[in-house]
Amino acid sequence: ASRAVAAQARTQMPSVISGATLYDALYRSGYHSALQTTRGGPLLPYVANVSAEFGAMRWLDVGCSNGFVVNWLWEHGYKASGCDISQVAISLAIKSRGEPVGKCVGPCFQQGPASALPFPDGAFDAIISSDVLEHIEPKDAGSVTIEISRVASHVLVLKVAARGDSVDYRQKAHLKTQLEVQGYRWNESSSAVLPTNLHPTVHGHTWWVSRFKEAGGWRLHTMIPHPRNRPWLCCMFILVR
Repeated sequence: ASRAVAAQARTQMPSVISGATLYDALYRSGYHSALQTTRGGPLLPYVANVSAEFGAMRWLDVGCSNGFVVNWLWEHGYKASGCDISQVAISLAIKSRGEPVGKCVGPCFQQGPASALPFPDGAFDAIISSDVLEHIEPKDAGSVTIEISRVASHVLVLKVAARGDSVDYRQKAHLKTQLEVQGYRWNESSSAVLPTNLHPTVHGHTWWVSRFKEAGGWRLHTMIPHPRNRPWLCCMFILVR
């Protein structure tokens, strides 16, 4: 009887693949597997000045992926930790970057969504986050801005995509394979549950600045120019309070 129940459970597909299930599957298929690169690179030159101005020595990378930015912060004398919605990403970060004693704020890397960060109030002076906010579901935007405001005291350094990211046929094939590894039974109708766009929440910087002002009294400190003068790709900015 127990085997029959387990087999039935394997056939149950969620209505839409999202959240940790989606990103675990993506990371298992090689998503962000290049360990020596980061989409957060354009933000890093601004860390030193804003840290000095606001005394920000404790940093959290929200959506830390393979841990590149956390490791960079360690190398530059900051205490830093990372969190990501995907446990597969967290395992990759721990394997790739280690967990050095005395360099982290609590655990070096933890699984957790941006809408429920696994840290106490004011645990960090600053949060850095690159190409993450556009991935959250629209219904979660309010809780994410509130959570980030709860955990960070003084500085937010953010990079947010301002365009969609369609899921192509190759990604769908990889997702299908990895979801089967995760225990889901596939059939012809199941393609309907795959996302068509990995960026469901796309807005310009003014929208995000307004949301963070409402959530935690943040104000715009710096607009960071986009490399190659292509502002339609994304927006980068620093908020303070």
